[in-house]
Amino acid sequence: MKSLVAVFLLLVSGIAYSETYSLGRDQILWGMDVGAYSTPNDLSSTIDAAGEKFGFTAHFPPATYNQFEVFTGNITTGDTITWRLESVAENSSVVGISTGNPSGNLLCANSSGTITLGSADDLKWIRTSTMVASCTITVSTPAALVFYQTGSFNGNVRGNSGGFTTSQYSLSHTSNSTSGWVKSGAAGRFAALDNNLNYIPIVGVFPSTAFPATAFNSGSSPSYRGSRIYLPTGLSIHATGAVLGAASLLYSDVILYDTAGVGLATATLNVASSLTVGKLVTLFDTPVSLSGGSTYYLMLKPRGTQNCTLNGLGMNTAAIANAYAPSYSRSATATTPGTWTVEENIYTFLNLLYDSFTISTTASGAGAFPYVQ
Repeated sequence: MKSLVAVFLLLVSGIAYSETYSLGRDQILWGMDVGAYSTPNDLSSTIDAAGEKFGFTAHFPPATYNQFEVFTGNITTGDTITWRLESVAENSSVVGISTGNPSGNLLCANSSGTITLGSADDLKWIRTSTMVASCTITVSTPAALVFYQTGSFNGNVRGNSGGFTTSQYSLSHTSNSTSGWVKSGAAGRFAALDNNLNYIPIVGVFPSTAFPATAFNSGSSPSYRGSRIYLPTGLSIHATGAVLGAASLLYSDVILYDTAGVGLATATLNVASSLTVGKLVTLFDTPVSLSGGSTYYLMLKPRGTQNCTLNGLGMNTAAIANAYAPSYSRSATATTPGTWTVEENIYTFLNLLYDSFTISTTASGAGAFPYVQ
């Protein structure tokens, strides 16, 4: 399945227009395809001695950057430490996050600041100071957010490991005073903010707090779990995909509903053996054309009393979730289809695969479509 990142232009309002684009089979809406088959988990890096540092590299999109947020691990001794937004060093004539390390050079003239991490700030999202002067990036640029040990600080900063090993998009790095940079293989776990305190989405960076993995069966309440999906543009869909957790017995249905609870398509899972953790793709009984400006619910429904575990991604705030995919995909549950409960901070890894999309100004909410990966 080919990975894809796509950005689509906003349409000029008031002009009646419609066009269908075909992207080939199996393009995945954001939120399902997270890289490896293993369970997402935490990777902590200790900074406790002079010369040590911890960094995240990523492709930073065009924006004006002013502050960041990071997720801490356990902190033994709190202090104020230095952070810098740096360029990425060239490696073998290729500049990119999969080959280069933080360069040690500021990306902009004054793209640095401090962050205070207290001894009681274990497992918290902490916001940095503002930059000495904000940094404006005009084209997508490989860059590195680096934290330097200063003072008496002794503690951990966390990245995402396991199912988030999307090294083509983002990497965590560690370094001490003698060994130089070492790539962890884990994806970045931070959030970027502009001058107006709006979050800036960065492909491959997952600003997550937790990794929900809910086991349920036909007798559970709720017994339907999955995703609420808002489509700003029409889609032709033919399949669905999920990331399922340990001991999932796959006698289940994946059912696509409209908001009223009317079933539109069903994909049947009849896998007799358990999975450890894995991604599964299955076809709907019939292809379905979905309307732009509409909301749908994609639900996993076990057919027996054996548990199925559906994995997810818990974001720190709804504001971060909205920045990464405004209203497009959220965790949803139901006891009876049509009566939905939505968790605004959680993505569930159950989503649609599609082969074409339609841009039309006649549909409510038509406009820029989110990237897929």
